[in-house]
Amino acid sequence: KADGTGGTTLDKLSNPVDVVADENENVLVADWNNQRIQFWKKDAKIGETIAGNGSKGEALNEFSYPSRVLFDSKKNIIVADTQN
Repeated sequence: KADGTGGTTLDKLSNPVDVVADENENVLVADWNNQRIQFWKKDAKIGETIAGNGSKGEALNEFSYPSRVLFDSKKNIIVADTQN
């Protein structure tokens, strides 16, 4: 959040470690401590969690410290998950 506080709500991040923008200036954020990938539309004040459920784990809907996020040439989202 712009005020410098982190957290778990959709308007906050906790140790964002990677950010990538698309051609419309929307961004994807690898939110390390919250175990999620967030999508932020251009000028948005609240993000949308598009992957991860906030819990660290090994299930298909969980991350264990997502560290990189990117779009491939077909606009698919690719995530590097540190401990999985």
